[in-house]
Amino acid sequence: MGDEKAAWMRTYIGLGSNMGDRAGYLKQAIDAFCVSSNFRKVVASPVYQTIALTLDGEQQSHYLNAVVEMETRLLPEALLFFCQEVERRNQRVRTKKWAPRTLDLDILLYGDKQMNLPHLIIPHPHIARRRFVLKPLNDLAPMVPVPLPFGKTVTELLTECPDDSVPQMISIRLISSGKTY
Repeated sequence: MGDEKAAWMRTYIGLGSNMGDRAGYLKQAIDAFCVSSNFRKVVASPVYQTIALTLDGEQQSHYLNAVVEMETRLLPEALLFFCQEVERRNQRVRTKKWAPRTLDLDILLYGDKQMNLPHLIIPHPHIARRRFVLKPLNDLAPMVPVPLPFGKTVTELLTECPDDSVPQMISIRLISSGKTY
């Protein structure tokens, strides 16, 4: 599955970590995209610290969140497989929904594509309700239209977002200055 190729497609991936070396895990994920010939024009948003969302009120460490914009030759399901492989290489263990994690990679947008499969929904189904996703995405692509069922730009979704949390920008550089990928 990991070898399926397409024409270059603009994609946005959400990154999150709330265990261990949070910044290190985000950097390792971006490095995985940067060194693969299946990706080019990799750009990272600023990093934000956010309070963890939980289902049961469990106390968790704060997240570091960012978004990466890039072009990929991988088809959506192959991209999902690549992201899950990167998570596994960074000690991601899936226990329960919204459990703490070393690394979480979510496909937010894949061009203007819409998919609704049991294991992959594009655009990400919770994109409009998560300020910790919309804020860094807006830093990279404010006028990008988010396909249906949303049908609005990133900025419009951020303005209407019901999440009242306040992501705090922190000074962590995910891609070394001077590097071009």
